[in-house]
Amino acid sequence: MVEDQVIALPSRAKLLADISRATRETPDRTEKIWKLIDMQSRDPVINNLYFFPYVGETSQGFALFGGAKTPTENPDGGSRCVVCVWTDKSSNAKEPPQRFGLRERQPFKIGSVARTCAHELGHNLLLQHPNHDTQTEFHRLMGGKRPGYRLVSNEVALAREIALGRASTIMEWAESK
Repeated sequence: MVEDQVIALPSRAKLLADISRATRETPDRTEKIWKLIDMQSRDPVINNLYFFPYVGETSQGFALFGGAKTPTENPDGGSRCVVCVWTDKSSNAKEPPQRFGLRERQPFKIGSVARTCAHELGHNLLLQHPNHDTQTEFHRLMGGKRPGYRLVSNEVALAREIALGRASTIMEWAESK
């Protein structure tokens, strides 16, 4: 694990203020967060997980598919995600953000840092949110109705396929050093 500091930009205070006021629909929220991270220190092959105190209204984290927005553009999966440790998601932003625990007790209410990390790393393995309208299996890690911790069989298969591809990429990279 390597600890990176937020980049000391002249506009850092404004960026942080903008992020704290952002919602899921704020179009440039993620771009502002990425501006605070030194991408030169990012590992090019393994997953890079960044922790922020708060990443905007009703959010617990997000991931990019390797910097692009669709799995088609990144067949080997993504390599970076952000997880926050304060959230107002459980109240739908009606209450102030609260710190949520490393793990959560049952029944599922707010989520946890551990579950959010697993969920966002799932996105790095190209797993997506289920369709609420057609979903028939519940208590799933990737969300949907009644979220939980389960992966369905096609998610397990895809995650294994992408992880094997990622392992090959890591081995090739290591051998080139």
